[in-house]
Amino acid sequence: MPQKAARPFYFRQCIPGEFFCSILLGASLRPGKGRKQIIAPAIVEPMCPQKAEFLDRTYKKGYYLNAVRFYGQTHNEVKFMPETSTPAQTGKLYIVATPIGNSKDMSPRGCKILEEADIIACEDTRRSMVLLGLLGIHNKLTSNHKFNEHGKAAWFIGEMLSGKSVAVISDAGTPCISDPGNELIKAAIEAGIPVIGIPGCCAAVTALSISGFDLSRFEFFGFFPRENADRKKMLAAIRRNHEVRTYAFYESPRRIMSAVEFFIENQVGCRLCLCNDLTKLHEMCFRGSPAEVRDQLLAKGEYEKGEFVLLAEFAEDYLISEKQHVASAEAMLVEQMIAHDCSLKEAIGYVLEDEVNQYSKNELKKAGLNLKNLFA
Repeated sequence: MPQKAARPFYFRQCIPGEFFCSILLGASLRPGKGRKQIIAPAIVEPMCPQKAEFLDRTYKKGYYLNAVRFYGQTHNEVKFMPETSTPAQTGKLYIVATPIGNSKDMSPRGCKILEEADIIACEDTRRSMVLLGLLGIHNKLTSNHKFNEHGKAAWFIGEMLSGKSVAVISDAGTPCISDPGNELIKAAIEAGIPVIGIPGCCAAVTALSISGFDLSRFEFFGFFPRENADRKKMLAAIRRNHEVRTYAFYESPRRIMSAVEFFIENQVGCRLCLCNDLTKLHEMCFRGSPAEVRDQLLAKGEYEKGEFVLLAEFAEDYLISEKQHVASAEAMLVEQMIAHDCSLKEAIGYVLEDEVNQYSKNELKKAGLNLKNLFA
């Protein structure tokens, strides 16, 4: 009779000085307050057996919970050992890229993996059913989105430890790139489950490849910040990083105009490339200065459909190089005190708000002390 695969086990502090460790063979508990979930096949071995009380009791619905209640003082007194009964044949986790608009871009290898997978974890079952229907694939679908991926990782791990294979897909493109999936991958790595990537489409990389921008080095930021304060902080960080000129963002069609207006209002020295509906029949690209791109969007009229990739290539003279930062912290403080007729403490705040500033708060405080000693 084959041995059961080890399930995730949990470590929970019940009362001060009492620790409860358990191996779940056929059930799972949701991690909650005061309970730490450990995703790994393991058994519990108390360091002091004479203080341990071994239990074997029935869990609900016929599941069995083998547990050991250990009365110790610290977590370190409980030793976690590898589970020797783990089956030799463990399932695999496949991260499968899907098309971003044209179903013909699905790779033959990706199709094969999805056909053979025991479970397909998808962001939205309704959208994924459309793609899988076009590909003629009718495997078991289950949701894995940002609202349930933390709690559902344990279930996926249990299925793979029992020998099943799981394929992760997103609504479009490569999973985990500003999409759910990272929690499951981290859990699988901790459990010793092979994680295999099946390459394919990625909207950001596709847009970068047709942008014509400097791609010797680039950075991907994920979704463009919503709040104006966060946008300004991001812009200040970009200006200080003079080694990178090209940046990639994702943005919702409802907020794309607001993002372009931000570049215009702050007189950002850059060129933009907005890509929408890539690989589809009516894909669109808007290129030029922020003002030119805004005019192109307005002329198009209908642009509030489909996610955008927003690319920005910053002019070299707009970025702040180390040579440009020649003013000392003391000089910057004195300049703000004169400009605002304010105290030294207030001047530190003004300098910190200045996007050109590269000094930390502690460095400015030290400079303030130097000024006090100088004029004492």
